[in-house]
Amino acid sequence: MAGHERDPACGGGLADRYDLVVWYSMPSKLYTILLLGAALALPASGQDSTTVPVTVKGVAFDSLRGGPLAEAVIMIAGLDRRVTTDARGRFEFDSVPPGPRTFQVQHASLDSIGFHGFARQFAITTGSANVVLAFPSFRTLWAAACDGAPKRDSGFVYGTISEAAGRGPVADATVELSWIETTYDKQNGVRQRRHRVETRSNANGTYVVCGVPMPHWFRLEASTASGEQGTVDLPPHNLLVERRNLLIAPASVDSAHFGRIAGVLTDENGYPYSEARVIVDDSLETRTDGEGRFAFHHVPAGTRRVQILSLGTMPLVTTVDVFPGMSAGVTHQLRRVTTLDVVRVIGTNRGRVIAEQLEERRKTGFGYTMDMTELAAHASLETALREMPGATMVRQQGDFALLTSDGRGGQCTASVWVDGARMAVAALNMIHPREIMVIEFFPRPSVVPMQFRGLDRESAICGAVVVWTRWAFGK
Repeated sequence: MAGHERDPACGGGLADRYDLVVWYSMPSKLYTILLLGAALALPASGQDSTTVPVTVKGVAFDSLRGGPLAEAVIMIAGLDRRVTTDARGRFEFDSVPPGPRTFQVQHASLDSIGFHGFARQFAITTGSANVVLAFPSFRTLWAAACDGAPKRDSGFVYGTISEAAGRGPVADATVELSWIETTYDKQNGVRQRRHRVETRSNANGTYVVCGVPMPHWFRLEASTASGEQGTVDLPPHNLLVERRNLLIAPASVDSAHFGRIAGVLTDENGYPYSEARVIVDDSLETRTDGEGRFAFHHVPAGTRRVQILSLGTMPLVTTVDVFPGMSAGVTHQLRRVTTLDVVRVIGTNRGRVIAEQLEERRKTGFGYTMDMTELAAHASLETALREMPGATMVRQQGDFALLTSDGRGGQCTASVWVDGARMAVAALNMIHPREIMVIEFFPRPSVVPMQFRGLDRESAICGAVVVWTRWAFGK
């Protein structure tokens, strides 16, 4: 496993090997990667092309995700025309002048991995035409950025290192990507190993790290010989391609290197959300006011992680670039979740009773446990649970859930208990590892203790995850 520095736009790479064109522009402008397919359906030499306007029908497809691009914006270069695809990725243009036409595609799902759009060129020559606009597959992208063939569940992370002060690309920066691999066996218990891959940014400030496991929680760090540095945590990503630009700044307390973060939070109905906790890099914290607003006035320049937490809502984690002397805006809508039971604290001796019961269950050897020391290595509860033997993590609309075997070759959703109370599955998305003392995981229904078995069908056929927080122990 090694980092790769090659910029496909400089001296070959993608353009030479795939008959595609790649454009890189620096972060001070618009950072895009635009892939243009080779011209298709070109007329034979000497063939007369009609001058009658053509009806063009087509479909936009995302080969990376294996599905149609619904609600994608389709444009024809040089013509003031645009349409939006339907739920099956279909679109139609009428009265298109014949000739070579470049169809451009834009979609939010492409933006999320750093591709602001892609395009393909077709020669339109008949009374009607059908075109397929397919985003390149993962193997095509991998071959353009990395050497060799990808291993199973192996992807790549790429991006640009820029300076906060001048906003220009940083060449020859040291870039390190690291992650923690956790394994478990009865003899050794939970064991963890940190992996590191180091590379350097090229003359354009771009970097690529190939062969990293996906999905995983990563830490990206960059530094220069002159003392500029930056760090950001990357949450698990469902795809095998991840883009992360990083803004770095001198490690200085000079006020000239500080900026501001301000924003507003609302609920699902657009009303201001007050008293939500807003945390920057685990070091700065404030709460939203009655109008849902918050502000940090002295934030070190660079890429910063912003975490938003509030009881009864799904937690949010995002990144924001802070420039010296400028304000960065953050606007989000918080989504509420509903718990099934109310957590009750039953007395000052509860922590001792819980500890004794934990030890008794641990002696049975039927389940797995992870304590606060082991949890400290994880930036999210999802990555911790992912390391549990027999657990399968799935994500839907930004949330994650835990699946276990149903004993019949299938899977089911594990029941969730927090501090002794039955909770909705969504509760797992609300808890940060630093708030947890112990996690118990029972991968099969036959080993779930009686006190953690509900009366519903899911509890009867599935495993369970039990979370004990600091509050249960009076911490």
